[in-house]
Amino acid sequence: MRITGIAALISGLAFVHLGGAPAEADFITFTTTFPSTPTDFTSSVNLPRFNPSQGTLTQITISETGTIDNSVTLTNTSPTATARNIRFTETGNLFLQRPDTSNLLTATPVFTFLVATIGPGASASNSGIVSNTPPDFVSTSPADLALFSGTNPVTLPFVSTTTTSVSGTGAGNIRGSVTTLASGSITIRYDFTPVAVPEPASLALTASGVACLLGFSRRRLRRPSSC
Repeated sequence: MRITGIAALISGLAFVHLGGAPAEADFITFTTTFPSTPTDFTSSVNLPRFNPSQGTLTQITISETGTIDNSVTLTNTSPTATARNIRFTETGNLFLQRPDTSNLLTATPVFTFLVATIGPGASASNSGIVSNTPPDFVSTSPADLALFSGTNPVTLPFVSTTTTSVSGTGAGNIRGSVTTLASGSITIRYDFTPVAVPEPASLALTASGVACLLGFSRRRLRRPSSC
């Protein structure tokens, strides 16, 4: 009975000291890029999921920067009239979606080209790269936490469309030639509560306590019986 009582005491001591200190919140981030690709397109990006072995996922934050790279040439096809105050605008729409195609983020970079005049038969050209970063997507919903948890990457649709417009005054007739490439950068942040790890000091104290109790039990067992 004494040996059983000592074993119970050792077990209780180990339970008390192996609890460790409360785990502090932590986070981890991953970034992926989508290369410049002629628009319009429907593609996808892969992002690492949060590994549940690291702890409990509490929040997801996704950031997106969408970029369009434009080259445009405007030509006045009229043989006699001059086009004036020409304004060319192209808006890119870069959609990051869930696997079910519901939208997460949309970046909308806008490229603008202004020309005072283009004479009969003449042309004007310009190029430029513009980017846009929409507000972050932040979620604590159980559905999103489940979607982004696991050991395999999550595949998210990445879709690009563009719209263009040309306006101006005068009697000219403007024809446009445009080449547009779209690209993106996506960062995901996982906020989580890590798995609690026993403190080194607690482990040392537990080990020394167990050793002392085992030594005590051996001395008790070696005493001659009084019966």
